[in-house]
Formats: sequence, C-alpha cells, structure tokens
Amino acid sequence: MKQTFQTQFKTLVVILVSLTLLLSACSSRGTLVAETGEVREVQSTSLIADAATPNIVLITAVPIPTRDPTMYPEDAEGVVIAFLTAYQSDQEGMDKYLSKAMRKKVPEGGPGMLLQLRDILEGYAVTSAAVNQDPPAAVITVAVKVAGTADSSRKFTLSQEDGKWVINGIEVPKKSE
Repeated sequence: MKQTFQTQFKTLVVILVSLTLLLSACSSRGTLVAETGEVREVQSTSLIADAATPNIVLITAVPIPTRDPTMYPEDAEGVVIAFLTAYQSDQEGMDKYLSKAMRKKVPEGGPGMLLQLRDILEGYAVTSAAVNQDPPAAVITVAVKVAGTADSSRKFTLSQEDGKWVINGIEVPKKSE
C-alpha cells in the first residue's frame, strides 16, 4: 500500500510527539514553578491518536494540588521536611519548626547549625518514621546528601506544642562526615 506524503507526515508527527512525551515523562515527576521555586507534581501526559480520524489530541500535564508551602505542616514528617527545605532556602524561617526548649539551644549562626552539616545540603530522603499519637511523639530518620562527603543521616525527635508538631531534638551521627 502506497502512503501519501500527508500520511507519512502525520505518522512522523505522531512518532515525534510520542517520543517527546516519553522522554519528558521519564526525566521528571514534577514541574518547577519559576515564580515561587516550588516543585509541583503533575499528572502524566498522554497522546491519543484515533485511527478513524486524522486528528491528534494531546492531553497536557495538569498540576496536582499540593500542600501550600506557607501553611504549617500537619504531620511530624512534614515538619522535618519543611525544616530541611528551609535550611536550603530560608534559614531564618527554620526556628518556627523548633520546640520552645530547642529554640533556647540554637547556637550562634542560627538553627541551621543544629544539623552540623559541613557543606551544602544537596538532598535528603525520609528513611523511617515512627509516630505515636497518644502521647504525641515521633522519631523521623532522614538520609542526607552533603556535597563532598559520604551520605549520612539525622534523627529528629518531635513532640506537640500548642497542637503543632515541633522538633525537640536532632541526633547527629558520632562519626565525622
């Protein structure tokens, strides 16, 4: 069967768009919002081509609502993540995640010094979370990646003050980073 130039062109367009969508889906699970610097998760993008019609319908990515970064986190894990995010972008805002007792222990240099990181925090991931609701207490362990050093961890202990989860201890491994 001989294909016309128009049919070949449409087939090529479908292949190129499909390849582009596949590559973009593999490379990212989120979208960076330039104005705020926040990362939002997005739904997958898909291509629908109906053989009965020559039209191609492209379904684009739609942002999925996420927690408002200006609101205080509701759970213990969220508090730890917000604390580490503030370390990377807003160290002055870190103290709001600390208990009243912990704020008194903040060393000169600010709350970021409590983490005892020797270089830039490149990333982190929660590796375990244990939360007790009554009495409210939590232990959150986080793997941290610091520039120029081996991976390490930090263990956060949390309790509730005035109905909010707050950090009341940060355990740093004894071995040097």
